Amino acid sequence: MNGGGEGQLSRDELRAGVSSLSRRLDKHLRTWDEGDGDAVFDVAAVTRTLLSNGRGDKALARLCSQERLAPPKIHVDYQIPREAEVRFSFGGFPADPDGIMTRTGWIGTIDPGFGVLRDGTADQMPQSWRGPGEIDVFRWLTTPFVSIKLPTQRHREVTWEKLVSSFGNAYGAHLGVGHPEELSQIRLLSGHGRSLAEHALWLSASVALNALAELLPQIGEQPPRRRKYEHPVASLRSVVMMSNESAAWQHFAVSLGSGLGKAELLRTPFADKMLIVNAERTVGIDGTVSDVVSGSYS
Repeated sequence: MNGGGEGQLSRDELRAGVSSLSRRLDKHLRTWDEGDGDAVFDVAAVTRTLLSNGRGDKALARLCSQERLAPPKIHVDYQIPREAEVRFSFGGFPADPDGIMTRTGWIGTIDPGFGVLRDGTADQMPQSWRGPGEIDVFRWLTTPFVSIKLPTQRHREVTWEKLVSSFGNAYGAHLGVGHPEELSQIRLLSGHGRSLAEHALWLSASVALNALAELLPQIGEQPPRRRKYEHPVASLRSVVMMSNESAAWQHFAVSLGSGLGKAELLRTPFADKMLIVNAERTVGIDGTVSDVVSGSYS
């Protein structure tokens, strides 16, 4: 589906092609989850074909248009805030619908002077951080995934669609081509055992697969199994680093899952320091569950 013009496919060919992409993406994501690092190349290529706006791509949008299907929706909290003091931020991660109310939302701040974690309060958070709640997949693709706005550099902003396109071009098809500047920057970050950029690709691929799980039965095709977005122990939903002439501060949002264990949620260099966020869920001998979210910036 990625080589010819969009008008060259018949209705049946587009249906069959999208169904094939669904099976391929499901297979490649499972292989990646099982530890095959090379599967990221295949995930990137198929996700680009489904979600990117490039010629011969956007297969999901073309299917919705052809079959007159309503765009699938996802739940999103903690989009990138727009305050002038924001220097670095990522967010807009999709959330599991069955976990929105039952999981505990945890907001924290890290004091840059002491490198210790403090509880956050509503008036400390960026006013534009929360929301939008439910959003359709195609609108979500146009929203920012990461924003880097430093005094010594030009402002760089990467939307979810640009992330998918960049990964697809750099890793899925064009071996040997240099990484886009924004992609090179955010690959320095880590979380959930992957780089932040790779985790965002994993989320984008999961969004595509869950959309197909909703759409394919409506046209009589076999759907893939729906996937969970969040980590069983804890998921980092967003990070915001802000500064002005007199101070610097950070915020992060974590949702806690039902699993037990430890999860390193973030380890990223920023402004010559290292920002780290971890979470741990344990159970005592009396059966009491204890959640600890910790961080440092030093």
